[in-house]
Amino acid sequence: MSLPIANFPIGHALATMFVNGTPSESRDILVFTPPATPIVLTNPTKLPNGSFRFDFTNTPGAIFTALASTDLTPDTRTMLGDVKEISPGNFQFTDLQATNNSQRHYQVHSP
Repeated sequence: MSLPIANFPIGHALATMFVNGTPSESRDILVFTPPATPIVLTNPTKLPNGSFRFDFTNTPGAIFTALASTDLTPDTRTMLGDVKEISPGNFQFTDLQATNNSQRHYQVHSP
């Protein structure tokens, strides 16, 4: 029995099982990003420096990117950066550019 492995790189990997010190034949496995579930933003917070932070929960290990715009036109969205997983299944993003914008619309995207 083995413990789960966190932050394992995505893609193909060669896996070998060991039982009582004896290795199995190695096999190629594909490690992929777990699918995301619908997102509900929580804890929207305007920080003292003027930046804006929000949190959400989702599938542990999922990958997200934050986008923002000053209006709801899809063509005006700007990619802000990757959303950090601060603990398994708990994600957080801080928009440092919010200090220059009185109003922003956010979107979180998962590939």
